[in-house]
Amino acid sequence: MQILKFVGLVALIAVPAAGQAPVEARGDMDALLGPATRVDQGRGMTDELRAALAPGPEHDLLHRLLGVWKIEGIAGRDGAAVEQEAEFTSLFDGAWVRYELRESGEVIRVGHFGYDAFRGSYAMWEMGRGFTSPQVRAGRTNPDTHGIDFRRQYTIQVRGEERAIEELLAISFLSEARFRWVSRERVGDRSERLQKDVVFSRVQ
Repeated sequence: MQILKFVGLVALIAVPAAGQAPVEARGDMDALLGPATRVDQGRGMTDELRAALAPGPEHDLLHRLLGVWKIEGIAGRDGAAVEQEAEFTSLFDGAWVRYELRESGEVIRVGHFGYDAFRGSYAMWEMGRGFTSPQVRAGRTNPDTHGIDFRRQYTIQVRGEERAIEELLAISFLSEARFRWVSRERVGDRSERLQKDVVFSRVQ
């Protein structure tokens, strides 16, 4: 298995081909988000945990997503037009942000955004229509776009050949009322391809 490393993120998800025995499942938080700062954790909520969960500047960036948004742009290999709606809500006193993606009034995707202060990394996961498992990403702020870049890596089997996939999801704020969501992926040594390029415009 080829291991890809970038921005301190190493995330491998082995997907067996049809008919193969499933691989051993491993929940490796360090591989997904990087090693955590050591903390003296005992029973109950420690001061370190309270501090790590308390909303700060990193959460303020996520809170800019809160609200209802109209989505317009393109997606897919054929660059089909996208017309969707999303709603972002706050969870656990602002520690997490949950979102629902809707198409023609139907929820097609649900996800969560958060910030792991122990690892200094944003965390994101999504599940939705047609997903066999959640998509998990780790992110860092991008000073050039004043947004967040999320990355994901996994492997697939294509006619018996294992291929590594890298994905970049970039969220950049255009104003208080608009932000851009662009995702690209690279399969093996092929050229990078656009998956989605849409703009969210605030409805409320």
